Amino acid sequence: DLSAGGEVDSFAFNIANAATYIMTTTGSTDTVMTLHGPNDPGAVLAFDDDRGAGANARIVRKLLPGNYWLTVRHKQPTGTGSYTVGVKKRA
Repeated sequence: DLSAGGEVDSFAFNIANAATYIMTTTGSTDTVMTLHGPNDPGAVLAFDDDRGAGANARIVRKLLPGNYWLTVRHKQPTGTGSYTVGVKKRA
């Protein structure tokens, strides 16, 4: 939940096996998502604004084993709203 303007949420996850993963946000909030890693929260691997459904973000990327982070913010600097984030292995 982005409850204040300018808020950035961070989510950590671990990949055990190399594969293609789909990272998405869902909900009515206009989100922007950034993928960081592996093993370095400062390294930016990918960025997305509206490739998901509606105004949601979606990143599809092959990931190697390691630790990764997703950061999510509202597209508008003062925007707020609820959303969910998901990471799944591509079938």
